[in-house]
Amino acid sequence: MFRTRSLALTATAVAGIVALSACSSGTSSTASDEELTPFTLGTNSWVGYGPWYVAQEQGYLEDEGIDLEIFNYDEADYVALATTGQVDGINHSINDWLVNYNQHEFELVLLEDVSLTADAMIGGAGVDSVADLVGKEVAFGEGGVSALVYYDALAKNDIDPADITTVNLEPADAGNALIAGQVDSAVTYEPYVTTALTANPDSKVIYSAGETPGLISDGLFVSPEYAEEHPEVIEGLAAAWDKAVAFTLDNPEEAQTIIGEATGVPADQRETMFEGLEFYTLADSADMLADGGAFGADIMPSIQAAMLAAGILDAEVELGDDAIDTSYLTTVLDR
Repeated sequence: MFRTRSLALTATAVAGIVALSACSSGTSSTASDEELTPFTLGTNSWVGYGPWYVAQEQGYLEDEGIDLEIFNYDEADYVALATTGQVDGINHSINDWLVNYNQHEFELVLLEDVSLTADAMIGGAGVDSVADLVGKEVAFGEGGVSALVYYDALAKNDIDPADITTVNLEPADAGNALIAGQVDSAVTYEPYVTTALTANPDSKVIYSAGETPGLISDGLFVSPEYAEEHPEVIEGLAAAWDKAVAFTLDNPEEAQTIIGEATGVPADQRETMFEGLEFYTLADSADMLADGGAFGADIMPSIQAAMLAAGILDAEVELGDDAIDTSYLTTVLDR
C-alpha cells in the first residue's frame, strides 16, 4: 500500500531530484556562512507533506544548517528507493510501513499528519452510498492508500469485493475518470478530491479515511546510518517541521500559495486544500509516539485492524524496539 506514486529507478528518476535549498527565500539564516549538510528526502505531491515546502520557503531548514533536496517519486515500491541509498529519508504513510516492515531499516522519527476527509471515496450520479457500489465500477490505485480506504469501506459495509468492478488508476487519473463519467466512483486524495467534487456536480463523498481513526497517517522515516552520523540534521528537520506547521496554521492563505505552487494545485482550488487534514506539531508527535501514547495504544491498532479486515495484512505486525526513535523530538523540545 503506498501513498507514494510510481517509482522508476532510472536516470530519469535521479534527474527528478530538486534542490530546494538553493531557491530558499528565507531572510535570516544562522548557517548562512557555514557549509550546509545535505539531506535528500523522498516525497510526493500529497498536501500533508506541504510544510516541508513552507520550511524551505521561510528559511527554517537553512537556519538549522540543512541543505534539503526533494526526490519526487511516483506510486510503486518505495522500498526500492529506501534500499538503494538514493534518499536519506522518506515521507510515507504508516500503512505502507506495515505492509513493507522488515524490508528496509528506515525508522520512524516524526508523525506528520492524519487524513480525515482528505482521502475519500467519491460517488458519481446514482452512487449515494457505499452500498450503491455493488455492480458498479470504482477507480483507484491498487497499490496506493486509496486501496486501503476502498477495502475498509467495503469491510465496514459487509460488501464482497467480487461484487464490484475495479479499475486500477493513479489518484489524479481516478478522479479524472469520474469527472469524465468513465467510472461510477473513484477513491483518491487531496488535491484530487476537491478537483473531482468541483468539476462534477453529481459527485459527493460517500466514505472517507476519517471513519476509521488514524487510518491514513503519515510520518518521516530516516536511514538509521544517516541519523547516527548526523543526529543534528534529524533534530533540525524536526525543528523546521514544527516551525513550518506553526506558520501554516497561523498563515493558511500564504501557506496554501507556497504549497500549491510547489505541488501544482491550481490557485482556484487552494482555499480548501487543508480541509479534512490535520498537521501534527512536534509536541503532538512526541506525545503520540511516547510509550503509552496514542500511536501505540489507539492509532496503530486501528490501522492494523482495518488492514486485517480488508485482507491487506494476514497477521498483525510486531514492531521492533528500533522501529521508532523519539530521541530527536525530545532533544528539540528540551532546547
